[in-house]
Amino acid sequence: MVFLFLNVCQIDKKVNRNYYIYDFFYGENYLQIIGEAKFQDKSLRPYDENLKECIREAKIHSDSKWLGVTEKYIESQRLWYDRLKSNYYSLWKKCLDEATIKEVIPIFPNRCKIIVHYYCDPQKW
Repeated sequence: MVFLFLNVCQIDKKVNRNYYIYDFFYGENYLQIIGEAKFQDKSLRPYDENLKECIREAKIHSDSKWLGVTEKYIESQRLWYDRLKSNYYSLWKKCLDEATIKEVIPIFPNRCKIIVHYYCDPQKW
């Protein structure tokens, strides 16, 4: 009986966070996107600095997904990623800047994921 109770409690926790597995999730007034990146383990730098770099790269990845939704063809996301890496911005920059990182998920040893909420609708761009 105790095993069943503990098992049910674990299921409830998984259900509450289940939407974190989807690349795109539409909330009530936001679009949630998961960004992901890898970083080179640079032993001369502290782990915190490597993680900050990973978060920055994951944000660019997430932003490129948001911009990719504005286009008809999914392969445009890679083009947006390359443009953002080159610091290309336009009128939609404000939407990307206003997005908030809700959670950072470090993945040992050299990856990270971030959960980002965008409050602008990409279909209007």
